[in-house]
Amino acid sequence: MSKGLSGSAQVRATLDFCSQSSFVSNRLCDELGLKKIPVNHYLDTLNCKGSIIKHTYSVTLSSLHCDFEFQINCLVLDEIEQQMPAEPIELQYLNFPKHLPLADSSFHIPGRVDLLIGGEWFWRLLCIGQIEINKQGLVLQKTKLGRIVDGPTFSQVSKSIKCNFNDVKSSSNIDAIKKIRLISLEKRFLKDKTFKANYCAFMREYEELGHMTNVKETSHDYSTFYMPHHGVLRPASASTKLRMVFDGSLKSDSGLSLNDCQYVGPVVQKKFFSILIRFRQYPYVVYADIQKMYRQILVSLSDRPLQRILWRTDPKEEIKIYELNTLTYGTSSASYLAIRSLMQLSVNNPGRGSRTSKCYICLFICLSTKAIHLEIVSDLSTDSFLAAIRRFIACRGKPQHLYSDNGTTFVGANNKLIELGKFLHDELDILNLKTDEIGVCWHFVPAYSSHMGGLWEAGVRSTKHHLRRVASNASLTFEEKYTLAAQIEAILNSRPLTSNDSNDYTPLTPAHFLIGRKYTSTADPSLNGIKESRLSRWQLIQQIQQHFWTRWHKEYTGCLKIIG
Repeated sequence: MSKGLSGSAQVRATLDFCSQSSFVSNRLCDELGLKKIPVNHYLDTLNCKGSIIKHTYSVTLSSLHCDFEFQINCLVLDEIEQQMPAEPIELQYLNFPKHLPLADSSFHIPGRVDLLIGGEWFWRLLCIGQIEINKQGLVLQKTKLGRIVDGPTFSQVSKSIKCNFNDVKSSSNIDAIKKIRLISLEKRFLKDKTFKANYCAFMREYEELGHMTNVKETSHDYSTFYMPHHGVLRPASASTKLRMVFDGSLKSDSGLSLNDCQYVGPVVQKKFFSILIRFRQYPYVVYADIQKMYRQILVSLSDRPLQRILWRTDPKEEIKIYELNTLTYGTSSASYLAIRSLMQLSVNNPGRGSRTSKCYICLFICLSTKAIHLEIVSDLSTDSFLAAIRRFIACRGKPQHLYSDNGTTFVGANNKLIELGKFLHDELDILNLKTDEIGVCWHFVPAYSSHMGGLWEAGVRSTKHHLRRVASNASLTFEEKYTLAAQIEAILNSRPLTSNDSNDYTPLTPAHFLIGRKYTSTADPSLNGIKESRLSRWQLIQQIQQHFWTRWHKEYTGCLKIIG
């Protein structure tokens, strides 16, 4: 029985003591809602077809016959075994004891295997007790999950290799060499007070930031390495006056240094030619040096004893031992690990995966009150356009008639609108059918008669003319675009209509027909004179809206004066 967040399920599992890891099928993980843990393992099989495993799951298993339960970490495979056994087994020819509980009572029926238990738990599950079923070697083996059936196997010659990954011989250079280097550094402090002040300030900051920790001397049950350190003073440098150097090449008492035991790592940057191409591809080049780049990457707790240093601020104090908690410049693998860690973080945390895409603004205008309504449409599809119409009806009410241009009008008017014209031409029947279901009668003006839609053409021109000038270079999210369209709609609906009363100082606007009074927006500080690089995303939207209002009311008022 396997358990997960979505419940439990009875699964078929197989035991394989030759497997170094345990595996679970992707189907079972989705069914039980198991918690995903990101890993990066290379899986090698007998047929030498390697693959990358990116996730592991923690699975809770229990017996069907007792309260035995255990938890196991499994790597994920798309499929473990389609059918096991390959052919049905006829039980009538086998002498099976009926009183013994079987871990899988339907083992003789071929079925899918969703779990493979490797050598980590194989021997823990076995119990004393084995019954021979036939002379061919078929046996019933007692386990904590119940009796399992095992048949004859071919013996293979295997070689046992012990990998002493966690049994590393102690290698330390804790003797006189490291103390001599520290005393030599302190002698230099006596000659140069400025150098000492900068050096002590650097080490104090190193400890305050948590990049090194004071530890006590312990027994050498694990490998340790003490790195000497010194400083290079550069008075002419504008950024870093003192450059620290940690020596990872000092030989230990085993004859090896820390750098001798490390791989440099492969090159992870792009090839030099592709970098030069990018320099020639764009008019501007930006490059920067990341401050404390190596010290942003933490080192595993088990490896930190290999990065020990000796330090004291005053020769009268006792020498203290510190462990460096982050990557250390001066070690062979530091450059590779720093870049590779950033690359792995980008894989583990891809963010929203947002990308720039094209969208459209659908404009509705009332033929009676000249009120304008703007809707954002994500693409030129029937469903997206009908969704915009439904949003319009939900906000403004259902109209009896809808008028729009014909597709051929767009094709003949402007090559940039071929896509929109093709959409209207191809989807004409579907749009008529859907709007009839809603209860709206849709009218299309004759082909090549754009002058018959002068009222909405004026609204399109008024919106597009100013929007293109204030927001053409801004890449906005759908929510930001929708907010901007709503604010522009309020500005357009605040334009004055002709009044019959010359003594009326409050002009009649389309907003009066929509909400019974004029629109009043919230009072925001002016952002027109501030550079975009200093604005937040919300302030950028407000600046575009304010810029639109500034251009629109000046140019619209000027048109009224000419008409008058």
